[in-house]
Amino acid sequence: MTDLDDALVELTPSQAWHLDEAAAYIDALAIKDFAAMTPPTAAQQQPELTRLILFLALDACGYDSTLVCAQLRSLQEENPERPDWGLLYQPSNRIPARTPTTVALEDDLVLQAVQHGNTWLVALTVALAGATAPNTTPSLAERLAAELPALNARTRMQTARFLARRWPGVALPDADAAVRAGAAQVHAAAHADSQHHRDAPLLLADPDLLVRDQAARYLHDVPLRRPALAQADPGRTGATVDLRTALLLVPRGWGGRPPSGGAWPCLPAWPGRVRRPVAPCEPRPLFPVSPGSW
Repeated sequence: MTDLDDALVELTPSQAWHLDEAAAYIDALAIKDFAAMTPPTAAQQQPELTRLILFLALDACGYDSTLVCAQLRSLQEENPERPDWGLLYQPSNRIPARTPTTVALEDDLVLQAVQHGNTWLVALTVALAGATAPNTTPSLAERLAAELPALNARTRMQTARFLARRWPGVALPDADAAVRAGAAQVHAAAHADSQHHRDAPLLLADPDLLVRDQAARYLHDVPLRRPALAQADPGRTGATVDLRTALLLVPRGWGGRPPSGGAWPCLPAWPGRVRRPVAPCEPRPLFPVSPGSW
């Protein structure tokens, strides 16, 4: 990242000490939210693709690329053998939060990142495509949907989430649990945002645990005290599925059948995602990259 912009600039003492812009950029990339070797692996296996995505992300952040790269080099030069990159994982609140700017992201670039399958790079690319690149075309949806069977399970889930959010009408393969899980994230979040939690039990009754788990993770602000949260049982048994009960009965197994005793072992109730107000100068991701936020 230090050579994304190699123009020389003299940092002020404050810029060299606080590293505000560099830390804000690293925070936007959400590197700390992924396994330690995931971003370096992307840079090693696909250096040109990773470099291009990083440059587009820097452009979308709206920060001075010359200043950011100079700060990164400054930190590296303090200890060339073992730079303390961890200092960048605590962004300062001295920089106001910014709205991401639009970047030109070609369909082929998105497809290439998805085919590569690096979790962090895929998340960053589809986040850029979803938040800052309105020029992505419906043909991209068709190409990504056609590519789904060839992708690994995690990438299928990430891609399905992007497709369900960007093009809600796109046809996704219902037989693939990873694809259903990605779509369930979007649908559960939409139910929660619109206060239509009573529609969520259909997602929580999916025969695959991955789908139920991902739906539960995105059901924030659940009105547990509201009595009329029931939905017809998808199994057509004539019973009802209460949302509060469904959140308590997320099974630990991966199959669609309950244990021989006829009951699932239970997990604690999912508390729901807590939203706290963001202060005007509080650091926050410019685009949602991390696995649990998109």
